[in-house]
Amino acid sequence: MKKINIMKKIKYNLFFLTRIPVKVELNNYEDVAAVFWLSPLVGWVLALIGSIIALILFKFLPATIVGFIILGILIYLTGAHHLDGLIDFGDGIMARGTAEHKIKIMHDVSIGAGGFSLGFIIMSLTGFSIAFSKSHIIISLLIAEVCAKFSMVAACSLGKSADTEIVRPFMEKNSVMQFIYSLILTCVLIYLTIILNSIYSFMTNTILVLPNFLISIEAFSIFNYYSIFSVFFIAFISTFLSLLLIMRIAYKNFKGFTGDCMGALNECTRLFCLIFIIIFYSLNLI
Repeated sequence: MKKINIMKKIKYNLFFLTRIPVKVELNNYEDVAAVFWLSPLVGWVLALIGSIIALILFKFLPATIVGFIILGILIYLTGAHHLDGLIDFGDGIMARGTAEHKIKIMHDVSIGAGGFSLGFIIMSLTGFSIAFSKSHIIISLLIAEVCAKFSMVAACSLGKSADTEIVRPFMEKNSVMQFIYSLILTCVLIYLTIILNSIYSFMTNTILVLPNFLISIEAFSIFNYYSIFSVFFIAFISTFLSLLLIMRIAYKNFKGFTGDCMGALNECTRLFCLIFIIIFYSLNLI
């Protein structure tokens, strides 16, 4: 494969994963599959857009409404690709028969009870989880979206393909080395998110509690190792729990990952991450 610069690699991922208009010519899945390890960066950008909008809307609307608006924005920005995969995944696992029959059911354009039910449950829980993350929306959205994309890279690098048309090139082009690249990128983005969240907390506390300088300094500190460890723990435990869950279901039902399994993995990882962050915040572990 010919060498391409980093900006073009990012544009490939933006073109493939989002509706964001980018000027790039994508001839086949192999082009984006080879640089798919950069997808956590796309997740970070999408979540940054969502968190900025959320911070504005939380000032005017109830948290529950904002939660579902932000979820709708994320679905729109991604062209509902992952949601479509989640729904098809639900139809596939509810079908009876061979793996080939189940995959055929997933490719059917109609929506069955299994797909509707799974999509409704995951999306409802996600919308409410975003709403409950009002006090820490930046770190919640950014970490969740980065991990959602990283989980797909991990599946492509470490998993087994069901040998369907879409997922095949992603499995072929991604190896342990791409997994390591994406892991390093994910760690950098997580730490960058911690810094960004600290800066926002510092600015907020400085404005609201100006006399209490010590509170502001504590909020701004990026060397709170206990909190940093907690965030990284949440990120990776949610990523690999959802990966193992979807992997087990995919292998049992389809003999490997399909493109729809990847979409389901994205949505489930985001939800797992949001829930873990809510739990850790409620226990004052972050």
